[in-house]
Amino acid sequence: MILRNKTKIMVVVVLGLILELSGQNRLILSIDEAKSTIRREIYGALLENWGRDIYDGLYVGKNSSIPNTNGMRNDIIEGFKECGLSTLEFPGGCFADEYHWQDGIGPVNQRPGGESRNGMGTDEYMELCRLINAEPYICANLKTGTPQEMEEWINYINNNPSHPEWHVKYWSMGNEPWGCGGEFSAGQFADQYAQFVEAVPEIEVKPMIRIAGAGHWGTDWVNAVFDRNPGKLEGFSVHRYLVNDWTDMAGPSINYTSFQFHQIIQLANDALSFIQSFDRAMDRYDPDKKIGLMYNEWGAWYQEITEQGYTFSQSTVRDALIAAIHLNIFNNYCERVHLACVAQPVNVIQALFLTDKNNQTRMVKTPVFYTFKLFKVHQKAKKIPVNLQAGSFNQNVNGTNFSYPYLTASASLDSTDKVNITISNSDLSNAHNLQIQIDGSTSYASVTGQIITASEVTAYNDFGQQEKVNIQTFASDKFSLSGTTLSAEVPSKSVILLTLTPVPTSVSPLLTRRSGYQDLSIYTKGERKIVIDFTAVPPTPVKLRLLGLDGSVVAEKKTFVYGNNLVWVPQSNSAISGMYVVHLETEGISKSQKIALLH
Repeated sequence: MILRNKTKIMVVVVLGLILELSGQNRLILSIDEAKSTIRREIYGALLENWGRDIYDGLYVGKNSSIPNTNGMRNDIIEGFKECGLSTLEFPGGCFADEYHWQDGIGPVNQRPGGESRNGMGTDEYMELCRLINAEPYICANLKTGTPQEMEEWINYINNNPSHPEWHVKYWSMGNEPWGCGGEFSAGQFADQYAQFVEAVPEIEVKPMIRIAGAGHWGTDWVNAVFDRNPGKLEGFSVHRYLVNDWTDMAGPSINYTSFQFHQIIQLANDALSFIQSFDRAMDRYDPDKKIGLMYNEWGAWYQEITEQGYTFSQSTVRDALIAAIHLNIFNNYCERVHLACVAQPVNVIQALFLTDKNNQTRMVKTPVFYTFKLFKVHQKAKKIPVNLQAGSFNQNVNGTNFSYPYLTASASLDSTDKVNITISNSDLSNAHNLQIQIDGSTSYASVTGQIITASEVTAYNDFGQQEKVNIQTFASDKFSLSGTTLSAEVPSKSVILLTLTPVPTSVSPLLTRRSGYQDLSIYTKGERKIVIDFTAVPPTPVKLRLLGLDGSVVAEKKTFVYGNNLVWVPQSNSAISGMYVVHLETEGISKSQKIALLH
């Protein structure tokens, strides 16, 4: 958790306006080059005893009237699964630098501070990760702890005969050691890390990813840590919050001005250059990108809503855009970004869930939650290299020049060969037409869409109110597929998902043939005629259907066959042109054949 004080930025009136709208927005997908896997761990969160993230948030106690599992709210547990949360870092954050793991084991009523301080300990954390199928990620106490204490903790989890199924692969040593974690220089931290990493035990069949928990934004820390510890780390952590200054943070979370919107969206887009700088620095030591950049704290940090607790803030459509911008960048740099954690999942900073301090039975899912849910299709899929050419917001507002792209995008190829494309549009007023060029050897039959947006960018989901921001079906008249070109109109202030389904590579075989039938064949004649060569004696009922490649019924016909050469000219409410499947059913026969019809 970064705590810094910087000079306050004064907001003044708009002095000038130069708006550059995109002329031709184009996204090229190189589908046959999809090779790198987008790790699930990119879709993680920092679970820390900070504000109401754990206590009076996720953890309500075993005796709470709120339905829970060992004190952890069932509705949030189910929500974690729903949005695909893949990684949970514990116990922090700055809290990790004061945490001693032995305080969180044994009977709850015997733990220091009791349930309200240490009810969420190692056993509960491991159970939570199991329940939601998340990868555990532990940050060891490098500031007030010792290498021996960390070694004992690793053995308690990874070498526990009572829980042979336990395995924490990701271990971070250190957290912001330049600030709340010890006020080290880069060189001092590199030396401290070297002492801790030597204490990591080797446990058979339970390999570990050793992470240097620098949490820093300076690439000089890469040089210090890598030079001092060659071959002794598999991950290097960075933290980056979207903060205008550390007095007003990122301004209010609701009722913000357009100036404040542009500030935070530009900061979100700057995550790209931030990752690129670390990628270059790490390439000097690790050109094969085997060592991961662990982006394990990110989010927009707003002024707190005091009556709801420390660092509590709301989440609006703007935060869906912020999340989408980050996740698109992480996807596109998945070769280097091996793990990422939004901070934090409940009630704190860039939360996925908010609970009401005054009525804890009430919980809402934020726009960030819905962005994670929309993007979870990318997890473990193959990254499709993208080339996005789009317009930018170039404007002077309140004496500040802003320049950031309106659109961001990433794409992936899943295990069923579907293509998933996620796009964000940060333009507050204008939809942007986007031409998506599909380069690859596969043909696609259909496209579907989903969207997150609202009538106002400041819209949010509030306690006791109907949701204003969630995932909706994206109107089909806003996108169309023609050959290798997918055209989409991306609405203002929106995040969308487009899914391309491939043309089937095979059709259903002839399942059975009734005795007395001659060979059956289906083919086209001319532009619109479908010919079925099918000899039947006596007259036999036949059902014909013309199907789109997505399985939808375009036209159908019921008739009788006697003799051969049944000719069908299918009729439909819309023009028929392109690739289709003819499906025939009769007594003892079911056959499908792919055909092409010209309008």
